[in-house]
Amino acid sequence: MKREILTSLIRTAGYHEDRASYTRLYVENRISKQAADEAYRSGRQARAAGVRCDCHECKAIKIPICPICKLPAHASETDDNNQHPECQ
Repeated sequence: MKREILTSLIRTAGYHEDRASYTRLYVENRISKQAADEAYRSGRQARAAGVRCDCHECKAIKIPICPICKLPAHASETDDNNQHPECQ
């Protein structure tokens, strides 16, 4: 697998905090532990920063944007107006 694709998949695993996928990708491919950890950490940081995930599964789901802070408004953490509790 090309390194660019591999790091993208590991970054997606980090975004979703999927350690099983991270481990499988690391073990089955030729990549350094440092590079794999960096890609995973990058995915986790992207989620914490409110960046939308660009994997095909997430793109298929329409995630609303909070009108106040412009960050993804996941249904489990918003009210009926797609606003985060701290944005009201």
